[in-house]
Amino acid sequence: MHILFVIIAVCGLLYMLLAKRSFDFFSVAYISACIYFLPGFFDYTLTPRTYNTSLRYQVDIHNEVYLIMIILLSTIWIGAFFFDRSLRNKARNRIYKIEGSQYSAVIATVIAVLGFFLTLSTTGGALFSPDKHAMMEEINRFYKVWYVGASVGSVLSFTQKKWKLFVICIFLIGFDVFIGQRESLATVMISIITITLFSKGKVRLLLKHWKVSLIGLFCGTFVFVYKYLYKAIKRFDLEYVMDSLTSWDFYVRTISESEPFTTQHILNEVVRQDFTVEMSHLADVIYQFIIFSSQLGAETTTFNDLFQPALFPDARAGMAHNFWAQMWSSGGWLLLITSLLIFILIISIGSYFIYIADPTLKAGLTLFMAYLSFYIHRTDLMWFTTVSKRVILLFLFCLLVSIVFYELVVKSKKPNI
Repeated sequence: MHILFVIIAVCGLLYMLLAKRSFDFFSVAYISACIYFLPGFFDYTLTPRTYNTSLRYQVDIHNEVYLIMIILLSTIWIGAFFFDRSLRNKARNRIYKIEGSQYSAVIATVIAVLGFFLTLSTTGGALFSPDKHAMMEEINRFYKVWYVGASVGSVLSFTQKKWKLFVICIFLIGFDVFIGQRESLATVMISIITITLFSKGKVRLLLKHWKVSLIGLFCGTFVFVYKYLYKAIKRFDLEYVMDSLTSWDFYVRTISESEPFTTQHILNEVVRQDFTVEMSHLADVIYQFIIFSSQLGAETTTFNDLFQPALFPDARAGMAHNFWAQMWSSGGWLLLITSLLIFILIISIGSYFIYIADPTLKAGLTLFMAYLSFYIHRTDLMWFTTVSKRVILLFLFCLLVSIVFYELVVKSKKPNI
């Protein structure tokens, strides 16, 4: 199964990179799946660190897990193949323009800056602590306003070519990275690279635009590497940073012990131990459609709340989630395949509407799809819905305020001819 997985993964990757096609959300979804399925290439997952030991042990990947990964990759690949030969021609040159949306980047940037300063003023020195758990205990809603606003503002200012605003938002994201968070950086990078490569049209990506591909590879490597350096950077331990960056073993370790090896260990153990949960916990996602639901008394259950105490009770830290493990555990193969088909359908819709001409709509669509295409592999339904809600609501707020400002202030001042 290991060899079959590697063959299918590599063949699909070659199709995405060498076939004459537009870079779209199928491309992002497939490359993201390959990243999060890295354990499949190495033929092992890693146990989490526990209270008893800092050692992590290699565990052979179960054949059924290989089958899950093969089906996921194959379905994305087949979906891209049929989309290229059917819907892509119909999607071209779709013109959708929203009058008055050009101020949305300014609004998002202002929101992000306010969130940044309010976070600094309310958390004290916690943001500068090398202890991430201590820092996260002090994080509040202002931080969410900061990083979501900066993410939305970055992509909006990029598509609207407002470079001063872009620099401000990138600085805010850079500070977010400094404190040890990588989510905003990863999704913004994916969004910008997707928009840039998509604009090149149908090309053999690896041959025609290898420089952009190389930049993407560098950005991805940075995300992996920084996780192992941020504590030293926050301590200003430059000697450790330089020793690490000049060591080949360090780069090997950042890949071979990276987050996907823990993420897929969740799937591996869920399948190996036949761990199942009631589907009823999936219904809690409905609370995410209610603003401030937790303050109103709503109690929700994530997949981590269910699997970690049962499968990894001694894990030293939280293990995040695994969407595909959640689907398999909740409803077996039927729910897993159903969820995969819905995932492919949404990817198809996103790849269809990426041809939208309006830069504001393209920015909002691409950022949402970056979360779906990339982070779906390390999250659960609850977390994905929560983060998507934040991005969508803030984007829509910026868009609405921009349109209202244009209609009431800008347009009203224009002379009638």
